[in-house]
Amino acid sequence: MHSYAKVKTKIGQFWVGCSPAGLAMISAAQNPNAAFESAYQKLLRVKPRQGSIPKSTIRAIQDAVAGRPFNPVSIDLSSLSGFQSEVLKKLAKIPRGEVRPYSWLAREVRRLHEPWEISWRAIPFPSSSLAIVWCRHPEASVITALAAP
Repeated sequence: MHSYAKVKTKIGQFWVGCSPAGLAMISAAQNPNAAFESAYQKLLRVKPRQGSIPKSTIRAIQDAVAGRPFNPVSIDLSSLSGFQSEVLKKLAKIPRGEVRPYSWLAREVRRLHEPWEISWRAIPFPSSSLAIVWCRHPEASVITALAAP
């Protein structure tokens, strides 16, 4: 069953949607739940039911956002293209707490000519999952892995 719930974290509240395969979508809870339902249905082609999600998923999100170690959770990548999935798998290999510039990721996937294409073409965040956190370094754009898909 596809379900979603509001999760409170150190940096605010999020709508978190889970499919039978795992964490499927996360979005800031600034919009009403109907907007989240609509976006989820567009992405996964099924309407989620507001209710409960696994406590392990809630805890992992809260710990990750707070910068604490966490137990990885299953992430549903079924809505992503093969290329997007490939990018996330490369990101998952970055050790927790380490960062990489977009140029590193572009070289690793060997399909893009410009580093900005990674953020523009490959990663549909923040709406689809909490696999990575985007950070702005004072001198460059960097990415850091939070959870392995």
